[in-house]
Amino acid sequence: MVDNDSGDDAGNNNTWDAGLDDYESANDSGSNSDMLSDEEVQDACNRYKANSGGFEFNIDGERIMLRVGTVYRNVDEFRKVVKVFAIQNVTLTCAAVGCTWRVHASPNWNGKHFQIKTFRLEHICARGTDNYEANSTWIAATFLHLFRANPYNQRLYRAKNKALELLGQDHKASYTKLYRYMHSILISNPGSTVTIDIDWLGGGQNPHFKRFFVMFDANRRGFLEGCRQFIGLDGCHLKGLYKGVLLSAVSIDANNGIYPLAMCVVESENTNSWVYFKLYEQIGCNDGSGLCFMSDRQKGILNALEIVFPESLKRYCCRHIYANFKQKFPSVLLRNSFWKTYRSSNLADFNTHMSELNNIHSAAHDCLMQIPVCCWAKHRFPMHTKCSHVTNNMSESFNN
Repeated sequence: MVDNDSGDDAGNNNTWDAGLDDYESANDSGSNSDMLSDEEVQDACNRYKANSGGFEFNIDGERIMLRVGTVYRNVDEFRKVVKVFAIQNVTLTCAAVGCTWRVHASPNWNGKHFQIKTFRLEHICARGTDNYEANSTWIAATFLHLFRANPYNQRLYRAKNKALELLGQDHKASYTKLYRYMHSILISNPGSTVTIDIDWLGGGQNPHFKRFFVMFDANRRGFLEGCRQFIGLDGCHLKGLYKGVLLSAVSIDANNGIYPLAMCVVESENTNSWVYFKLYEQIGCNDGSGLCFMSDRQKGILNALEIVFPESLKRYCCRHIYANFKQKFPSVLLRNSFWKTYRSSNLADFNTHMSELNNIHSAAHDCLMQIPVCCWAKHRFPMHTKCSHVTNNMSESFNN
């Protein structure tokens, strides 16, 4: 519902003011008594040059005037002018198409206060019931005093907390149904793998849920028969009442689509939890020879791959590498050279871009070369995987 004053209003300022009374016009005094001398105009220009990045524009006193035909040196200069203009002028319009409701405000004659110059009160649209301006922050600030003063509202607050506790108990009770869920999967999907790991605390009186792994037989057979030998591994934190981490393995089918393989809910992402991720029992052969795993270089994943799939190929997500790289070397030139290097499909281009990176910043070059080139350089990717992905976006998309 809120937008900045458009160039149409400013560009046709004289036409617009012609139909308004003095108190509505952009001229607050109703006369030309506030016209500045040439010296004052030049002084205002100098102040705008100092405060707005050194660009020039037409002004009327200290007011920016956007006019049709004004020429700017480049788009950045134009954006700076519009930004300052937007700060000085605010217009509210109805979000409904064709509605004439409009409020326009701008600084008054002393430049210290904002004054409503134009107000069209009538709506000609059908008013909706949704109001996106009434967000949770506004509601909390507006009605906080009522919750403090009214005991009835305090009872509502306590009732809400009790309801949340009851919902939590229902969520807690659902863990007791995991074994029934496991057997239902095994009956309806023969050949699938489902395992549950629990902690027997307190002498076995109150076992605690620890891990849950599931891989459907259809997913396993589909991967072996029609997917690329490329698997992305990733973990994401669960935001439910009892937290945890969801581990997932995702592959790519013949149409370059995301193909889920297996999922596992664990207590945290570490070496033990990734070793528990029973992927080897489903697709492992020859210690993972021929398979390629993409990850974000999380230590638990790398350690588990060395234990479970020691002969597999490892590939690192360049987006995560660049996130760490950028913290040490925040430069646009380095960023461009970084991505050119990553996406080089042959050795000659790779060496050329690495030389450019070295010329810009030798320390950045050395930092990147500390990572095994075969794990991130596109020209070193093996042909048999038939996949040139340099990011692990597919796994993160599935987790989200």
